[in-house]
Amino acid sequence: MDLDNTGTTDNGPGKDAPQNGLEQQARPALKPCAIVAQLNRAYLRAIVQAWEEQQLTLIEALGLPIPLARRLATSPGIVLDRLGQFRSPVAQFEGDATQIERLLDHQVKQLAIQNQVDEMLQLGATVSLVMQLTGFSAYEVQSRLEALQLVGKGQGAHRSTLLSIEEMKITDAAWKQHRHLPPMEHWIAVARATGISIRRLHASYRKYDIPMPGERPIPFASAAPANQDDPNNKNNKPDAAPAGATA
Repeated sequence: MDLDNTGTTDNGPGKDAPQNGLEQQARPALKPCAIVAQLNRAYLRAIVQAWEEQQLTLIEALGLPIPLARRLATSPGIVLDRLGQFRSPVAQFEGDATQIERLLDHQVKQLAIQNQVDEMLQLGATVSLVMQLTGFSAYEVQSRLEALQLVGKGQGAHRSTLLSIEEMKITDAAWKQHRHLPPMEHWIAVARATGISIRRLHASYRKYDIPMPGERPIPFASAAPANQDDPNNKNNKPDAAPAGATA
């Protein structure tokens, strides 16, 4: 193994290298008075902007009389800059723990959904399937495709190859093994376990009207051939699914 004179090996930092930046200069602690000054500046900027936009109700909600807001907004910029440097509070700031926790939970959940959508797309899911499972718009899904640099990769209108009998048997076993998972996680788990793209899985299960995670309760209807238009025709039979193609 090669070791250079920096204390690192070709596989990464050596044991003598600094760990987690402990030997680096520590970040200076943020002082409470500096936090107050930052809040003051944010508050004053909000008042000035509200006055410029004539949002008088907002000014009152921020606890300031309209005449004083007008006086602030029309003061020279240097005066406002100096006001923003004061380190004693110009307003009472209090966190709303309930609201912050609600917003935090929502954003964490949204990020988890986005990560699942990204993995679905990377595993070959179509835009329409992702839209159906998540409620995302076509624009939102397309944005994720662009972010993942997947535009034009497997998202065309070409027909997917249906699963073979052997692949259907393998898929059926994986489907049952992971049926306890929520819809998107179910699709991802089956695609991972089988190595088959979600696009092919979806196309095959849709072809044979086999229930799928997150699908509508009514089976997909396909256009009947001309000789099957008559509902009284006893010879009308759907395409037979390959052996092992069970829900």
